[in-house]
Amino acid sequence: MKIDPEHLEIGIRERLAEIVGDAGHNLDVNYRVEVGSTAATILNVAASLNPDLIVLGVRPSSGVLDRFMWPVAYELVRGATCPVLTIRQTQFVH
Repeated sequence: MKIDPEHLEIGIRERLAEIVGDAGHNLDVNYRVEVGSTAATILNVAASLNPDLIVLGVRPSSGVLDRFMWPVAYELVRGATCPVLTIRQTQFVH
């Protein structure tokens, strides 16, 4: 099965809007879907947008993949020029 990137992006944008909900109506929320190295891509986009905040969803500990995921979060927090808010996945998944 071939993945349609446009369809995937629409689905992701809709899910992000759902997560933000009504709280986002008074905010300038930027929904972006990018492909690339996670930390570097987010930092590059943030550098172009000059955001006030980066919100990062993190998964609960799985043990196995933690050693691969924590360096991404660390790089984001270390390299960001604005605050980075991390939210555990269980807080925003219905």
